[in-house]
Amino acid sequence: MSTVLARRITLSSNANQKIKTVVVLKPSSTITDRAQILDLAKNKLRIKKPQRLFLNSGRELLGEDLYSMIQSDSVVLVSSGEPFVGTVTPVVDGDSQSDDPPASVFVMADASFVDTEALNQLNRTATLPGMIRVCGYPDLCPGLRFPVGAAFLVKDRVFPELIGGDIGCGMTLYALPTLPLSTNISRVASKLHSLDSAWEGDSLAWLNYNPTATQDTANPTTTASFSNDANIRSHSLQTLGTIGAGNHFAELQTIHSLENNSLFANAFSALCSHQPEGMIYLLVHSGSRSLGKSILDSTISKYSGSNSSSGSGGGGGGSGGISFVEGTPEFMEYMTQHDFACHWARRNRELIALRFLRMVFGKMSDNVPVQGGLESIQELQEWMDSVAVKLIDIHHNNVSSLCCASVGIDDVGDAPVGGGSSRAATAQSGTSTTWVHRKGAAPSTEGIVPIPGSRGDYTYLVSPKGDQVRNAYSLPHGAGRKWTRTKANQLITEKYSKNLDSLTKTAEFGSTVICDDRNLLAEEAPDAYKNIQDVIQDISEYVDCVAIMKPILTYKFRKLE
Repeated sequence: MSTVLARRITLSSNANQKIKTVVVLKPSSTITDRAQILDLAKNKLRIKKPQRLFLNSGRELLGEDLYSMIQSDSVVLVSSGEPFVGTVTPVVDGDSQSDDPPASVFVMADASFVDTEALNQLNRTATLPGMIRVCGYPDLCPGLRFPVGAAFLVKDRVFPELIGGDIGCGMTLYALPTLPLSTNISRVASKLHSLDSAWEGDSLAWLNYNPTATQDTANPTTTASFSNDANIRSHSLQTLGTIGAGNHFAELQTIHSLENNSLFANAFSALCSHQPEGMIYLLVHSGSRSLGKSILDSTISKYSGSNSSSGSGGGGGGSGGISFVEGTPEFMEYMTQHDFACHWARRNRELIALRFLRMVFGKMSDNVPVQGGLESIQELQEWMDSVAVKLIDIHHNNVSSLCCASVGIDDVGDAPVGGGSSRAATAQSGTSTTWVHRKGAAPSTEGIVPIPGSRGDYTYLVSPKGDQVRNAYSLPHGAGRKWTRTKANQLITEKYSKNLDSLTKTAEFGSTVICDDRNLLAEEAPDAYKNIQDVIQDISEYVDCVAIMKPILTYKFRKLE
């Protein structure tokens, strides 16, 4: 009887392929090949419940006797139940495989920690109808149903739930040339309040006054229909100009290090007469508040029972969620609301900045900020333009279009990126539209973007380089959570049980944190977030670092006196 030799193989975690080890697979009469590999995965890779095995081609290893399927020096990926992470390659040896394999999944996280549940959620999206490419970024973390920190390329349809409820959430960065570096930050902090309560000005007038009309598809018709919708208005007009909870903030920053003066100067030519390192900057992170959530909730309620997610009509429910095929009435209805929510979110960030800076520059009567009712909206906007220069304004929860001759991902790379209108690239004869869904992902199609760490860490300004195809025309939007809010609250409260208030000063920079909500103070503690340097390292192939910013004051929430 011939001797069957042991084979050396590399076992790797499917979820995090940096975790790997070399083992020896020994033929045995007492334990199956599968059981042997799963035991090795438990002991060597510390995978608690290994279930599925894949070759690095994407082929799943089924059955118990696997010896003949695995060659020496093969790589075997071990999964806790999640689908294969990577690009599924065709099988050429005649073994059966799905005629319609999942979309390719690319995870840009070598140095950064990624939660297994986030990977599970990410991989589940790879089988959604029309999905072309799925990309998870270093800030990937679990969401309610779909992950945060990801982008998805989809053919000819949109999935509202991939975007989520905070439609239009994003960041706006301003330079403040007239605010000197010598500004007393403690004095500034004492002036800030009321950014959590309703603005007393004319919110609808602010919303309709749109000096950036070309950046969103909102138009007078859309705005007029909003103003006549008492339901949505009651949800949103009272929150226009407020930051919101969670990870939203308004933050004063300075440049810690200017990494690429040429890129900075070319992108921000409006600052040509100023020294970049000699200014203070304001970064605002917020979205559409209750408006976006009301749009998503009403969309799900209206269409979750229909059955057209894979056909030519509107919403289809099921495990993949609702989707709308391009060109249908349901698609146009959702996109009109989506586009307006993006416009609303942009104007919200601008109003937050206005209210913040009016207090910083002392434009107040007693303790009440001068409101829109005392000055025209145009006058307020003109004052804002006199003290602040808008440098960056991006959404990271939205859907926008690419137009390409075919749906293959190789062809998408040659497609021009759509302009301001997310509905502009309508399918024409012989073409299809690819819709870029972003959930917690910055666009890499609009120049320099900010990628902030926690409130106690740096913000990186990065400039995309290369064709950006593999990373789905997107980049991470921040450091991403390391711990859930519940876990962070528990661990941080225990750690700082006697001095939680010490978190109102950051450890490394000594910057000021305004947050009178003790739960939020703990949930958003720097320890609860991933290391931003790891995030930047993971995307270094796709970006050039332009500048590194450091916080000097972060506003989260202040109780009314």
